Amino acid sequence: AAMLEPDLLCDTNRGEPLSPVEQVCVALHHYGGGQFQRVTGLCGGISQCGARKSLIRVTDALVARREDFIYMPGIEEMEATSKSILERFGLPRFSMAVDGMMTRFEDAPRKLPPGKYKQLFWCRKQFYAINCQVVGNDWRICDLDVRWPGSTHDSRVWCRSQAKPYVEQQRRFLIAGDSAYPISEVLVKPFNINEASQDRRKRTFNRKLSGLRTVMSENLYGVWKQRF
Repeated sequence: AAMLEPDLLCDTNRGEPLSPVEQVCVALHHYGGGQFQRVTGLCGGISQCGARKSLIRVTDALVARREDFIYMPGIEEMEATSKSILERFGLPRFSMAVDGMMTRFEDAPRKLPPGKYKQLFWCRKQFYAINCQVVGNDWRICDLDVRWPGSTHDSRVWCRSQAKPYVEQQRRFLIAGDSAYPISEVLVKPFNINEASQDRRKRTFNRKLSGLRTVMSENLYGVWKQRF
């Protein structure tokens, strides 16, 4: 709340406005519960309109600070990550991992912009969702791309993301992906089942790469989802 306080303070005390701490609590309750704004307001002892205003103000304040927390790593950070990953998994040069995560809608999306249809959001896991691409290293989320509906393939999201040209402008460090991603000079994915079944070294590589990806993507998702 202290970080967002400058954006959440009201100019006057007219109408007994909520304090920054109260606004943040209302927003976090709504983020975590996914219920109607009226329910959030009732739990916070305020009206639906008050809950809506708090949610908008806190969300705008967080979005304005996104670049302070979500940004692609520099050379020093990638170097530190690659050394840590080499010690843990024996795989050199890996500094990031990329993966897709389906952010689920409870119901079919409504009030979509022109050219968008609810069928586009029906994903392979049989529910409506956004295909959220996350690039992470061993301790934080470095990039998010939430522009694509659930029916979009991971490889398409990656090829049209802003993270791809950033990663490919260098050849020193590698990024790990799963079998859905297109292999390149800097993006490494596991060997397919047929290849790995006939070569013990390839099976060992796949196992180590899977552990690396768990640390750099799936563990981050777990922490993220546990918070909200």
